[in-house]
Amino acid sequence: MDPYFYRNHLPRRYYLDHVNLKHKEFAAWDRKIQLINGPVALTTAVSALLLFGTLGGRFPSAYTSIFETLFVSSLVAIVVFVIVDARGRRRFRESWDQQHGFSANKQPEAQSSRDLM
Repeated sequence: MDPYFYRNHLPRRYYLDHVNLKHKEFAAWDRKIQLINGPVALTTAVSALLLFGTLGGRFPSAYTSIFETLFVSSLVAIVVFVIVDARGRRRFRESWDQQHGFSANKQPEAQSSRDLM
């Protein structure tokens, strides 16, 4: 890894600059995913406040089932987007490895004793 990374006071900014300069397609995809994740996280937070606010009251609200559905569906959406994000990053790494060769993140495979003979 670049030694400047360890001296940098803003590693996130360094990462974003690197991605934007060297991996433009991945940066565009990542921005799109983050724009989708923001409203989903906000919906989860608001639905949690509404749901637990109605459950904390003395009387059940007529909207409790709606808030429960909204909360559960937003949690499912978060799980889906986490999976999509992980798969997208993995695909990027695999395509980069195919185009540029050996990745610094992977260890070389050990030679078997049969290969040594």
